[in-house]
Amino acid sequence: MTTALSLLMITGLKCQSEQTLQKESKKLLIMQQFTCSLLSIDSEKIRFKWKVNQSSPLSHKEVW
Repeated sequence: MTTALSLLMITGLKCQSEQTLQKESKKLLIMQQFTCSLLSIDSEKIRFKWKVNQSSPLSHKEVW
């Protein structure tokens, strides 16, 4: 949602040059890739945490 909005805002500005637009879209792509890698790291940690706590008396809800 935010990406789409910012892209619309960027393309909506008439004074922007092609070079700036290319830089912005590259930046957005990098941000998306970074977010994806962060999410995968987090899921790994969560999975690990869950595996560790599986043998303990804690319920799954308490692990989260």
